[in-house]
Amino acid sequence: MKVLILNASPKTKGSTSAFYSSLLRLFLPGCEVKTCPLRGTRDHTLAFSRLSWADAVIISSPLYVDAAPAHIVDFLEQAEPLCRECSLHFRLYALSNCGFIEGRQNEPHLRVYEAWCQRAGISWGGGLGLGGGVILRWMCMLTPLFAALGTVQLVLSAQSAPQTIPAILSCYSSMLVTLIMSLAALICLGIMGHRIRQGRCGPNLFTRCLIPSFLFIPISDLFMVISALAHGTPPHDLFRRIKHDPE
Repeated sequence: MKVLILNASPKTKGSTSAFYSSLLRLFLPGCEVKTCPLRGTRDHTLAFSRLSWADAVIISSPLYVDAAPAHIVDFLEQAEPLCRECSLHFRLYALSNCGFIEGRQNEPHLRVYEAWCQRAGISWGGGLGLGGGVILRWMCMLTPLFAALGTVQLVLSAQSAPQTIPAILSCYSSMLVTLIMSLAALICLGIMGHRIRQGRCGPNLFTRCLIPSFLFIPISDLFMVISALAHGTPPHDLFRRIKHDPE
């Protein structure tokens, strides 16, 4: 199975879309996988040249205003006649992630790709909508880190006292928390990987960061404030009210 992954986030570094597509690659053993950036028209030539090579194409993209980003729409509009004229027969899959906690917020985005497949004569394999955005990404990233730290703590404590089950669980408590929060996303990525390897189509899947909404909102607000400060935004600008000129 030849799989082409199009990382369609405009970001060149720290892309959540690229992170999720990298996770999906872990569930594609035995497949020949190529990745290609899709951040604008400069990337179209390479992407178009690889469409005929692929048996399956995966677009990984953030949700923008309940739809696909403009540069992806432009790509799809140009790819549609190419697919029809060259009789391309790959199967299209999509990963859509958003900052909302509810993964189903990505449904309109996935419908864009499904509608495009009908017009271009391409098989729609299904998509995965991921809610929680960057927070879910960090939960996935912290899980192996906490596992390594827990193992070090367990080894050090085992030298001074025999280990009991409560003591072992205490060493891995942080890892268990982040693993539980990201478990649903990992399971859905595994389902998507199995579907792609088998060359099958299926219904869209939706998942989220498994953290209560009343906790997610203040945590995500705090994260955005810290992120803005880290990128050089003055603290007083975070709370400045924007004045609009009267029409």
